[in-house]
Amino acid sequence: MEDNDFLVLGKVSAPVGFKGNVRIKVKGKRTDEVRKMPRLFIDGEEYAIEHARLALQSDAVVMKLAGVDDRSAAMKLCKKQVAVRWDDAPELPEDTYYIRDLIGMAVVDENGTFLGTVVNVILGRHECYEIARGKTLEELKEIEQEQQERAKENAEHMAEFSRKAYAKPGGMLTASKEIKEEKQKLTLGENVEKFVIPIHKKYVERTDVKGKTLYVKNLDQI
Repeated sequence: MEDNDFLVLGKVSAPVGFKGNVRIKVKGKRTDEVRKMPRLFIDGEEYAIEHARLALQSDAVVMKLAGVDDRSAAMKLCKKQVAVRWDDAPELPEDTYYIRDLIGMAVVDENGTFLGTVVNVILGRHECYEIARGKTLEELKEIEQEQQERAKENAEHMAEFSRKAYAKPGGMLTASKEIKEEKQKLTLGENVEKFVIPIHKKYVERTDVKGKTLYVKNLDQI
């Protein structure tokens, strides 16, 4: 259910008691913020929150949702994703950002040189920004559209090529070889070169979310 309108916060993990309360396992460290929300969405359906408290588990909240009045109704919500509209998304600490706000940012170095656009945030042990080298957001959108059109054309071409290949004498083996060779000739158009910048104060000078610009430095030391 996570899309441009919703932020997935976690999922319903279990019913609590017999009066319709549910335990919600929350992603990240947002339990207190989630506890204070007025409403949320489960499987696309909106629920007002009548009351909520922190669970004994550090990553969970226990809630009573309007219209969920017994254990049976609570059970039906188990394993389903819990989300909120972005307008109701929890506020983040200073210098912390939602990934969706970082994607599409222009990257500029200490000399004011445009380096590219953030296209991904790689999470894990070594967190990095993935940058499309030398491409603006508008250029990337154009490339993506062209690739989608090329993919559709390629699919139509391969369907017709395969039909003709299987109609030739020589059987399945010959046709499969021809189809494989033909696929290797096809491309989706321009390949975008990418590079990464570690998410570290040594390399990131400033993140201007409102201005959609990531200011970086010391890239010669990477």
